[in-house]
Amino acid sequence: MSYPTAELLGRVERRRRFSVEQKLAILTEATAPGANLSEVARRHGLLPAQVYKWRRLAELGVIGVPGASELRKHAVSTAG
Repeated sequence: MSYPTAELLGRVERRRRFSVEQKLAILTEATAPGANLSEVARRHGLLPAQVYKWRRLAELGVIGVPGASELRKHAVSTAG
């Protein structure tokens, strides 16, 4: 009887940080006419949901504000 082989992951991947310029460049690419947001996200190693979130934050005008997503969560929790 043979057991399937498994790949061992040697190190834990850390959360990547993107500068505002990097986020805006990815958003520009993803929102270009004829662009597919999911394909652009995958090309940059991101999930489409992350790019959609950046797009929403850019529309709100808070993509460049440090901790903007945490501020929004706090505003929602205190409003309800």
